[in-house]
Amino acid sequence: MAEQNIDKPGRQRAIAARKAAREAAQGVGVKSKAKNVKGKNSNKPGQPAANKAGNNQVNPVTRAKKPAPKIQRDKFALKLNTSRPKAHLLEQLRKYEPWGHRIDFSNGVSTMDVGHRTPFSENPTQKAHLAFSNIPTGDLRGKRILDIGCNSGYSSIYAATQFGMRPTGIDVNPRHIEVSTMLSNMADIKAEFKLGDAETYVESEQFDVVFHFGTLYHLPNPLLSLASTYENLVPGGWVAVETQIYEGADKNQCYFMHMHNNDHTNFWALSRHVMQNYMEFIGFQNFKEILRVTPKAMEVDGMHRTISIAQKAPN
Repeated sequence: MAEQNIDKPGRQRAIAARKAAREAAQGVGVKSKAKNVKGKNSNKPGQPAANKAGNNQVNPVTRAKKPAPKIQRDKFALKLNTSRPKAHLLEQLRKYEPWGHRIDFSNGVSTMDVGHRTPFSENPTQKAHLAFSNIPTGDLRGKRILDIGCNSGYSSIYAATQFGMRPTGIDVNPRHIEVSTMLSNMADIKAEFKLGDAETYVESEQFDVVFHFGTLYHLPNPLLSLASTYENLVPGGWVAVETQIYEGADKNQCYFMHMHNNDHTNFWALSRHVMQNYMEFIGFQNFKEILRVTPKAMEVDGMHRTISIAQKAPN
């Protein structure tokens, strides 16, 4: 074959070229700039958030041919008590395949046992856990939390099971509302999930905590959403925002990332400076970044994934 006739350096170059091609196809180490993106494939920093903003593209179902092996329950998997029979619960879970997050039930059933997609999150409650660990809220029992872009409702349900909160989750994707409602019903948890727009949804001064996880950079008007979040909080309430930020040479520069990875739901990566200053301008205080992650795919473009918290000024 032709490859057998190339010299050793040539063979090494061929191997390196194939490796680079595979990495490029997977979005590894691909440099992308917003000004050059015109609907072509480009590397999208961070995780896909198609479900957050109504992208209905579904990855192929991966169904195990054999029963799932016993796996040590992950620390940040959502764990739910249920009185439902295994067969009934499995039937319900299979209606909503493929699953993107690990949810373990007390009867031994898990979303690991049914069709799930890639990527699959083993740690869906980790962000909520980190936020609650940093928000000085005191006793939260009976208090309300708004989960913006609730996806499958795992953060809302975690707040209910761990802190006794009364969750309201909103999303633009009807399927997410169905799934969240089903899960809360299976675990006998009182929660409300409904269609709602992250930019304009307002119940004035009704929520003690707002989670804004993985949604802000999917919005055409992220500052409007932050203003609505402020309106939703009671005086002294807290918000936790997980999003992508961009830090370039100019601290006021934001990054228009529309169509990154051919995803029409990607819009803006605000700079940390812009996000913090705007939030303080509308009345937030005690802004604090509590987590920053910089995957290799983001380093070239100055992209970072962060979680920040801030408090609405008390009366």
